[in-house]
Amino acid sequence: MILQCYKATKLPPRAYVLTTTIRIDNLVADIRLLGMQDRAKVIVWSRDYIEGCFALMKGEIVNSLTLADFTVTGPAISANPTLASRLSSVSLLAYIAFTRLTGLLVIRSGGQTFRIGLKDGSALLVEDPKVPTIEACLNYLVSSNIITADAAAKAVASQSGSALQALYEQGACTPREIVEALRTVKQGILDKVMICSQGTYELEQTVRPPVSPDPVSIDLNLYLVRHMRERTRGAYFADLDGLIQPFMGRYPVKTDKLTPAVAGVAFSEKERKTLEEVADGSTTLKEVFTLSLLGKIGTARLFIMAHCLGFVEFRLSPVPKGGVELLEQELRKMLERTKTDDFFTRLQIHWTTHPSKIPEAYQKMVERYGPPSPYRRQSEKARELCEQIFALITEAYETLVDPEKRRQYRVSCLGEAKIQFGVEFLFKQAHLAKFRGETGKARELIESAIDILPKPEFREFLKTL
Repeated sequence: MILQCYKATKLPPRAYVLTTTIRIDNLVADIRLLGMQDRAKVIVWSRDYIEGCFALMKGEIVNSLTLADFTVTGPAISANPTLASRLSSVSLLAYIAFTRLTGLLVIRSGGQTFRIGLKDGSALLVEDPKVPTIEACLNYLVSSNIITADAAAKAVASQSGSALQALYEQGACTPREIVEALRTVKQGILDKVMICSQGTYELEQTVRPPVSPDPVSIDLNLYLVRHMRERTRGAYFADLDGLIQPFMGRYPVKTDKLTPAVAGVAFSEKERKTLEEVADGSTTLKEVFTLSLLGKIGTARLFIMAHCLGFVEFRLSPVPKGGVELLEQELRKMLERTKTDDFFTRLQIHWTTHPSKIPEAYQKMVERYGPPSPYRRQSEKARELCEQIFALITEAYETLVDPEKRRQYRVSCLGEAKIQFGVEFLFKQAHLAKFRGETGKARELIESAIDILPKPEFREFLKTL
C-alpha cells in the first residue's frame, strides 16, 4: 500500500511531515533517516481507505452484493483479478453499514483473525480471539489507573459471573468506567481491522451474533464517518477532487438513512446545515460547492463520507423545488413532449450520432425514468408517468439500436435530401479531423456517415485512417 503524506492545517508540537510518496514497509527507515523517533508525530493520510469505500458505492469493486465478493478466494476474484489488491476493510464495513446486515463477520488477514457480531449494521461483538474482550478491558482499566492489578486479579477469580460485573460489585469502578473501557477496546480492535488492506472475509447472515447483552454497540455508520474524517484530516482538495469530480454535474439528495439522530451524532452543525439546505436534489454538486459554508475541502469530505455510507445519493435529474405536485406537473409536460418527439430526440441524441452512443444514451434515460429512477418513489402518479415516458423511450431505442430499422426510420423521418446533406457534412468534418491529426475523431465521423449512407468513397476514406 502506498501512503501519501501531506501537510496538515494543525500540527502537534514538534510534528514532522513527510512530503514524498513512501511505502509502508519503508516507513520506519524513512523516519529514522529524517531524524524522527516518534512515529505518532507523522501526519499520514492514505487515500486507499477512501477510494476503496467510494469505489464500492460506485459499483466498481463488486458486481453483485454477495458474500463471495468479499472473499479473496471467491468467484469475484476469478472475474476481477485486481479485486484482492483493491479491497479494503473500510469498504467491507461500509457495505455492511450501508445494507444494515445482521450476522457474524470473521476477518482473517496476515495471520490475524477478528470477529464482529453484527445487528442491523451495528457492531455488538468486536473481538480479537487472541485477547478476549474481558481481558482486554481489564488491561485497559489497569493501564488507565482506574483499578489496581490486585482488583483485576480478584475480579477474575470471582465466582459471581463476569469479571467486569465483579469489579462493579466490589466497588472497584463505576458502570460508566466499565462501559467506556468496553467502547475503547472495541474501537481499538476496529481500528486494527481498518488497516487490513486485504484478506478473507466471511459473513454468516444466518447466525445470530453469539453475544450476551452488552451495554456497548458501535454503529458502523458513525464509526466510519469518524474514521474517514480522521484519515482525510489535512488532505488537499486536489487529493479529493478525483473522487468527487464524476458527481459534479449530478444532484445530491438526502436518503432515508440520514435520520435526525444520525445527523446529530455524525456531523457538525455546519455539515448538517449544508446537507439540509442544499442536498435537496434541486442543485448540482458543483453549485453546492459555491453555496456551502464548509469550503471546498470540507464540502468534498462531507459528500464523500455521506455518499459512501448511503446518506446521500446523486441523481441525474433534479427534483423540482415545490414538492411532489411540481414533480408530477413536470413529468406530465415531459410525457406530452415525448409523444411528439422523434426517436432521436427521445434518446436526447442527434440523428448523426455514432451507433455506439445509442446504448449509452438509452442507459441514461433508464436511470432517469426507468425502474431505478428516484422519481418513481415520489408518488404513485409519478411512477405511472415515468412508466409511460419510459415506454416511449424504449420504443425509440428498440428501433434505433437495430441498423436496418435505424436506416428506414431516418429516411421516413428526415427525407433523402436532409440525409444527403448530413452525410456530406460528416464527410467534410472527417477530412478536417484527419488533417488536424485527430484520427479517432475522424474515424467516428466517417463511421457515422457510413451508418447513415454507406457510400464507396466513405469506405475508402475509412481505410486511410
